[in-house]
Amino acid sequence: MPKIEVWPSSISPGEELRITVRGAPIPPRPDHLRINVFRVEELETSWYQETSPECRVRATTIYSRLPATEQLTPDSPYEIRRVELLTGETPIAVLLGGRDFARTFFYVVELGSAKRKMPEVRLQALDVEERRRLLFAQPLGGPWSPSLQQFRVLSFVHGCLLTRRFEFPGFSLRPISAERVGEDEALLVNFVLAQGGWNCSLPVEEWSAHRVRASPIVVAEFPRVLAASFEDASEITASALDRVLDLLALHRGAAGSPFVTILENLETREAHAEHQFPAYHGNLLGGFISGEDQPTLIRQNERIAADPLMALWVSLVGEAEQEQNVDFLFLRYWGILETIATARVADGQVVVNFAGSPITVGGGSVVTGGLAGTRGAVSDLWTFDVKRPHRNGAWRQHK
Repeated sequence: MPKIEVWPSSISPGEELRITVRGAPIPPRPDHLRINVFRVEELETSWYQETSPECRVRATTIYSRLPATEQLTPDSPYEIRRVELLTGETPIAVLLGGRDFARTFFYVVELGSAKRKMPEVRLQALDVEERRRLLFAQPLGGPWSPSLQQFRVLSFVHGCLLTRRFEFPGFSLRPISAERVGEDEALLVNFVLAQGGWNCSLPVEEWSAHRVRASPIVVAEFPRVLAASFEDASEITASALDRVLDLLALHRGAAGSPFVTILENLETREAHAEHQFPAYHGNLLGGFISGEDQPTLIRQNERIAADPLMALWVSLVGEAEQEQNVDFLFLRYWGILETIATARVADGQVVVNFAGSPITVGGGSVVTGGLAGTRGAVSDLWTFDVKRPHRNGAWRQHK
């Protein structure tokens, strides 16, 4: 196995670091090294810089120097994790720390501070990593009491694209391969096509690959959750995951949604599965009384085809009905009422309530008049109590 050594074991900003590579494959002879330096921090060992110094070869040993730089932050351990041997710009060997050579650390101290020897540098770096491991390994929930049980939880999220693993206190997020995503949909479509005598079908593998690209999947893993019940464990993990998904939506421009969560009691090995695909919340009745009336639908379709503004309103209602958060749903309704009032309510009209009585503000009737008037009318109408079933089935009171 190749061996990579650095000297001295600690440097100050602006000082060079000598690097020796022994036992690496060197024909044809390299003339440069490409060195990737990582910083060992409390929350992550992260890439810090890349440099490509010249090197010279003697027998089976390569000598080089990490150029002096002011960019290295003092009072911090660093690790050389990747070394490429180059001829010109062509890599002839790639060495990865911890796999091809023993982990190699060095330390950066303040200018004029006492230098540290390699055993101390190594212990410092490993101590930072151990504190990080303990931080991420702490359970969610708690604090511990005899009445609490231990669970582990996996939650699968679609619509969230990650290219690396992320660690948080109590859980992690990582992308997963999902080659078979969407196969059920393709098979269903092909079944309907076959029933109708169509001379075509969806290529299942191609469809699955498209679905993977269109809806990437990550898995959130909670190895230890302290909770009184499955329900409590579900709420604890869902709250932690939702916060991170909201942050990722802010940074990544797309919001992930959990679609299934698996919970297991670590003591009894009992397991529960929660399916979280959006449920149907529309009318469960059929027939003309619930909108399944063909003549009416044809006439309405003709009307909105001839009126772009009315088509916009209907489209906005359709988008609002997809909203899962009831508070946001009502805000969408409010916006739709404003657009209708602005376009259809004439100026000088007295605004009345549902009983036909004028709505008064400050002793006078509310009268429409331009955008401000129509918004005032909508706002006053909105102050009346409205009851609507919440998306999770419970009833909530809104004003």
